[in-house]
Amino acid sequence: MSDPGLLNRRLVLEAPMESADGAGGVTRSFAEIATLWVSVTPVSAARQIEAERLGASVTHRLHLRFSDDITTRHRFRDGGRIY
Repeated sequence: MSDPGLLNRRLVLEAPMESADGAGGVTRSFAEIATLWVSVTPVSAARQIEAERLGASVTHRLHLRFSDDITTRHRFRDGGRIY
C-alpha cells in the first residue's frame, strides 16, 4: 500500500498472554499493546464447514505499515469486533 491516506481506521493491536490454570494447562488472554492505523477491506462473508467443524476463512484484508514485531499470534480489535 503506497498511499498512507488509505489507512483510515484505528484498531487496537493485542498480544496473547498465557498464565498457568493450575491444572497443567494455560489460560490465554489478550493484552492491548498498541493502537495502529489500518485499512480494512471486506473480502467475503462465507463460512466453511469441514469435517463437522467450523473452518477458518478469510473475511477481511487488513493493510498496515510493516512491522516485524507483529506475528500471526497477534490480533486486532475494533470495538467488539476481533480480526
